[in-house]
Amino acid sequence: MPNSLKVFLNTSPAEALKLAPATIINGFDDDCPTERVRRYLAAAVRLSMMVNQRLTRLHVSPRKAAMWNDPDGPEHYWFGEYTDRKVEKACRTFEGITRHLSSRRLDITCSYRKELFGMAFPGLEKIWLYRYWRLPRRGSEIDDDAERVQTFVHEASHICGRTSFAELNARNYGRDAAHRLTKWRMRATRNADNYGYYALDVLERACAY
Repeated sequence: MPNSLKVFLNTSPAEALKLAPATIINGFDDDCPTERVRRYLAAAVRLSMMVNQRLTRLHVSPRKAAMWNDPDGPEHYWFGEYTDRKVEKACRTFEGITRHLSSRRLDITCSYRKELFGMAFPGLEKIWLYRYWRLPRRGSEIDDDAERVQTFVHEASHICGRTSFAELNARNYGRDAAHRLTKWRMRATRNADNYGYYALDVLERACAY
C-alpha cells in the first residue's frame, strides 16, 4: 500500500466525519465498525481531491496533450490517446466523484448478502458494500486496503453515469481488463474500474517523487 494511502487511512474519526459525512448503515460484523468504513470513505475523498488537483493542472497546461500521452503516465495508460473530450470527461467525472463521496446525502449500506465488492446506480447517491469489500481474499496479491478505497471511487463514478457493458461479465473486472479497454476510442472513459485504478496510480506516482 502506498505510504500516502496509509496516511489517508489514519485520519481521526472527527476528521473522517468532516470529510465524509455520509449516512452509513452497517450490516458488517463487529470487526468492521462504522468508524472503520468511514475512514475508507474519507480516504477515497482525499484521493479524489488529489486527482482533481492533478487533472486541473493538466487541463490548463499548454502541454496537456504531451502530458496526457506520457507513456509512463497514468492518463495514457488508463484512458488511451489524448483527446480534448477525454480530458474534459475525466475532469468532470472526478469533480462529481469528489462531490458525491463528500455529500451528506450519500447513503452507504453494508451487507454480506452479495458476493460483490459494491454496487451503485447513475444519479442515485447510494453505495452498497458487500462481502468482497469486507472479507480479505487469502492467497491474493491484491492490496485489500487499496481495493476498498478504490471501490468507493469506482462506485461514485457509476453515480456520475459512468457505466460499461464490460461490467456485465465478471472476467472484465480488474486492472488488466480495464487497461484493455483503452484500445477503443472512448470506452475506457465509461468504465468505473478505469477511474478507480487511475486514482490509485496517481497516488502511487505522487509517492514516487
